[in-house]
Amino acid sequence: MPIKGITEVRRITRLGKIKTGIKEKNAKGYEYPKEMEHFVLNPVEEIRDKSNAIVGTRENPHIRALIDLYGEKPHEFKIVFPVDDDELICGHYLKWWSGSASKGKSILKCKGDGEFAFYQGKERVSGLDLPPTEYPPGKNRICNPLVCPQAMQQPDGKPPLCKPNMNLIFLIPEYTMFGAFQLDTTSAQAISKIVSCLAIARNALRLEGLNSVAGVPMRMFRKRTPNKHNNVNYIIHIEVDIQELKLQKQYLMERKKSTLGLGHKSYKIELDIPEEPDYDLLPKSEFPDQIQTGDPIMIAAPTPDYEEWCEDGEIITAFKKLSELKNTPCPKAKMLATMKRFTQKEDLTNYLAQMIEKEEIKQK
Repeated sequence: MPIKGITEVRRITRLGKIKTGIKEKNAKGYEYPKEMEHFVLNPVEEIRDKSNAIVGTRENPHIRALIDLYGEKPHEFKIVFPVDDDELICGHYLKWWSGSASKGKSILKCKGDGEFAFYQGKERVSGLDLPPTEYPPGKNRICNPLVCPQAMQQPDGKPPLCKPNMNLIFLIPEYTMFGAFQLDTTSAQAISKIVSCLAIARNALRLEGLNSVAGVPMRMFRKRTPNKHNNVNYIIHIEVDIQELKLQKQYLMERKKSTLGLGHKSYKIELDIPEEPDYDLLPKSEFPDQIQTGDPIMIAAPTPDYEEWCEDGEIITAFKKLSELKNTPCPKAKMLATMKRFTQKEDLTNYLAQMIEKEEIKQK
C-alpha cells in the first residue's frame, strides 16, 4: 500500500545533460548560445556549497562514458523513451526565468502555452489580465507573445526574457537503462520538429501493432536544415530505428499490456530534475584525487590491459568480422573505446558475439 504523496510517485534519475551548443559573448558582452553541428558533451561540473559558492569541480562519469562510447563530437545517439507521455519526455512551454541561473538563484516567473499562463508576480500588464473566473484551472494570466513585454526584445538590446523551452528526457540503452539524460532547447524550429517526429512515430507504430513509444528503439541525430534567415541550423530529428525495431518487436508486443508500456495511465512518474541548471550542494571532497560524485568511496577494480586484448586473436577476429558485416572500418582507437566498457575479457567476447549475431540476422 503506497503512502499518499510520497511512494506512489515514480522518479527517474537524471544522469547528465547533453547540449546542442556552447555559450559565447556578443559585442555588448551578453552571453548567447552558439549552435554546434554536433551534440556537446561536457563532463566537467561545478560543485557549490549551501551558500552557493563554487567549492570545486568534478567529472560526471556518465558523460565521460558517453564520450568513450560515441566520441567527443557525436552526431547521433540511439535512444528510447521511458514513458509515453509528452509532458514528461518532451515538455515544452513559453518560460520566463527571473534571476541569475549561473548563480543558482533563478526562479520560473511565468510558464505559458501561448494562450494562458501561470504567472508568479504582482505586476499587472494591460491586455494580459482577465477576471479570475475566466481563467482555466491553474492559470492566472493571458499568454500572448505579441503583446507581452517579457516576450519582446528588451530595450537595452538583451534578448526576450520569455522564450520557448523544451526539456527532452530519454534513455541511452547502449550505456544504461537505469537513468535518463536531459537535452534542453529554446529553438522553436527544433521544438516543432521533435514534436512532429514523435507524432509521426506514434502513427507508424500503430500500424505495427504498438500503441506506445515507451521502450521503442529510436535514433536522435542532427540534420542540416535551412532557416528563414537564409542561414543553416542543425535541427534535432528523432525517428524509429527500423532495423532494431524488427529485432525487438516481439519483446515490445509482449510488453504491450504492462503498466510501464502504458506509461502515465497507470503510473505517476515525476522527473527529479529542475528545468534550469542545478548544482549539487556537496562539501569539498576530502579525497581531492578522486571524482566527487557524492557516492561512497569505493576501491577501484584493477584496470585490464587493453593493449594485451588488442593482440588477442579471438577478439581481433570478432572485431574484423563485425566490421565486415557492418561495412565500416574498425581502427584500433574504436576497438579500445569498445573494450573500455568492459572489465572482463569474457564479457567483451560475449558482447561481440551478440553484435555479430544481430548483424547476421539483419542481413538475412
